[in-house]
Amino acid sequence: HVVNTHFYYDPKFDYVKYLQMYLILQLVTSASNSYQYNDLIANTKAKGDETLIFCGDLNSFPNSNAVNLVLKQEPPTLARCDREFPPEIFSYYTTIYDDFTALKSPFKWEAAYENYKGISGQDEKGGFPTFTNYTDTFQATIDYIFYTPKR
Repeated sequence: HVVNTHFYYDPKFDYVKYLQMYLILQLVTSASNSYQYNDLIANTKAKGDETLIFCGDLNSFPNSNAVNLVLKQEPPTLARCDREFPPEIFSYYTTIYDDFTALKSPFKWEAAYENYKGISGQDEKGGFPTFTNYTDTFQATIDYIFYTPKR
C-alpha cells in the first residue's frame, strides 16, 4: 500500500503542513482498520505484516514538526517551526497533536534515507541528504519516503 502527497509550500503556514501530516496519518490508520474510508479507498485493508509506504514533497525540513510527527510522534515545539508564531496560532499545533494522540495510530514509521549521510560516508552520525530539491535559489531536503517496518 502506497500513499503519495504534496504539501502546501508557504513557510508562513507551517501549521497547515502539520495538519496535512495529521490528516494523512489519520487516513492511513482508518484505512488499515476498515475496508472502506469515505469511499476513497476500497478493499485495501492492510494485513499486519504488510509494509506501508508514504512518500511525497512535504515542503518541510527534516527537523520540522510535520516530519517529527510521523517519525517520532512527539509533541510540536515552537523551535521546530520555520518562523515565530503567536500563541494563538501555535495552539493549532497542540490541538492537532491532541487529536493525533487520540487516534492511537498503530504504525511506527521510518524514513528511507534518514541515514543517507552515514551510508554515503558524508557523516558517520548519519542524517538526511543535504538536499532533495536543488535550484539556483533554494537547496533543501523537503521530499521524503517513509515506510513501516515489518510488524
